[in-house]
Amino acid sequence: MAAEKDQWQIVAAPEPPYEVLRTATMTVDDLETARGLSNLADWFYNVPQLHSLMVDATRCIPGFFKKLILFGGSIAFAVAAPSMENRFRLLDAFFRDRDLGLRHALHYAWLKHGFSAQHGICRAFPWKGPVPESAVLVDGEAGVRPARVFRANLDQSYLFLYARERPAAAVYRLEA
Repeated sequence: MAAEKDQWQIVAAPEPPYEVLRTATMTVDDLETARGLSNLADWFYNVPQLHSLMVDATRCIPGFFKKLILFGGSIAFAVAAPSMENRFRLLDAFFRDRDLGLRHALHYAWLKHGFSAQHGICRAFPWKGPVPESAVLVDGEAGVRPARVFRANLDQSYLFLYARERPAAAVYRLEA
C-alpha cells in the first residue's frame, strides 16, 4: 500500500500499526465511524449468543448499527470488547423504548445463556416443583434433571432449566 499511497490518496500513520487516517473518499470521521461499526459487528453480530438477535434488529430498526453507535457513545471505539453481560445490558437499554419484541428475545437469550436470573436484565423467579405436563419444550433436551429452574414472563411464560453449568439445558414454554 505504501507504494501506491499517492495514487489512492491515502494518508496513513507513519509508525506501526500503520493505520489509514484518511483517503480521497473517506474523512477521518468516516474512518472512525467505520472502525466503530467494525467493533460493533465483532462484539455483537459475530457472537453466537447474539447473532440471530442482531439479524432481527437490522431488519426491524433502520440504521440499527449507526443508531447503536450513537446510543452507546464511546463503547464502540473502546480498545477491548465489553464483557458479554455489559453487551446484553447495553442492548437492553437500547431496545427499552424501541422494540419490545427484540427486548423479549434479548431477555430470552440472557436467560438461555445462563446469566443471573435474579440480578439480570429481566425478572425471573425460582420455580419449585416439576415441569407441568402441558409445558412445551422449545430449546434443549427433555428429561434434564435440573439443579435449578427459573420462570420468566417474556412474550410468553418460560421455564429455564439449568444443570450444573450454563447455558440452560432446557427451555419450556408454559401454556396459558
